[in-house]
Amino acid sequence: MKSKEKENLRNAIRQIPISDYVAYIADILYESLNSNSDIPYEHIRRLVGENAEDAILIASERWLIIPEGKDLSWKSSEYLFRDEKYYIPQVVREAAKRGCETGSWEPEYAIHAYFKRIKEPLWGIMPEFFKEIKRNARYGKIRAMEIKCIASRFGMEDRTGVLIAEFKAAGLINPHFSFVLGLKEKDVTYEVNPCF
Repeated sequence: MKSKEKENLRNAIRQIPISDYVAYIADILYESLNSNSDIPYEHIRRLVGENAEDAILIASERWLIIPEGKDLSWKSSEYLFRDEKYYIPQVVREAAKRGCETGSWEPEYAIHAYFKRIKEPLWGIMPEFFKEIKRNARYGKIRAMEIKCIASRFGMEDRTGVLIAEFKAAGLINPHFSFVLGLKEKDVTYEVNPCF
């Protein structure tokens, strides 16, 4: 059964635009799902072998794993492999669990399942809301004011801050820190998860 789940997850990961190390990345995700905890570098090294750093870099570039204690903006900091533990963002966890069952990468299902699990009152429309975020993003980035406009179209403008926080907690968006200092919060730019 477990080998079937692992093969299904590999098939699901192949549906994400990742050119190399699909099997290794799937194995890292599978191991983390089964242990239901973060996975230390040394464990990844034993699992993947000499390709551990490359697999970690590719998986983290696609927001599939993130160093513990850091948000998705960690990319700007120095990378210390041996001292790191990695976690799977919540929505990726939902997609990976589904991938183990079906062999498919199903972003809409994962978004739906995550928001239902956290008891978001409007969980049913969150996949469509996120599609609008992706549609309005330019070069994988979207401004907070644009998210507010989308929220307004969905009749949720008064919940914009809560929705942004929930999308950040899910691992679907993250602040992009290359903006000029001194901008007001309404001008914050967010990167959008490339796998969703």
